[in-house]
Amino acid sequence: QDRYHTAAQWIADQGLGPFIEHNRRWAAVDTLLRQNNWGDQGMAHPGAKMVFMAGYNMDRFRAFVFNSSFLNRFALDDDRLRAIEIRDTDLMHLGFDWIEFMLAGTGPLAECRKK
Repeated sequence: QDRYHTAAQWIADQGLGPFIEHNRRWAAVDTLLRQNNWGDQGMAHPGAKMVFMAGYNMDRFRAFVFNSSFLNRFALDDDRLRAIEIRDTDLMHLGFDWIEFMLAGTGPLAECRKK
């Protein structure tokens, strides 16, 4: 086969764009995680447990979002709420937003925080 692609063409042809975006978001989270050691408690710190729930336990994180005070503290639009109810990838991105907010106080959730 004498077909040549640029890297961008190959990525598009293989449908890798969403995976690259997920990886980019996780790399940003990983950078934040490396900057936080939670003092003497380390991974036993409640903040660490929340971060890892959002990053690794989608079912528990979804329950946290819908069954805690989360939605009383953050104004998520209806489209995003519907998306995180049915799509794990959307929930994963909300988890990344939550981690960024928890560790750095920045990101999309900082902007939609209810006062």
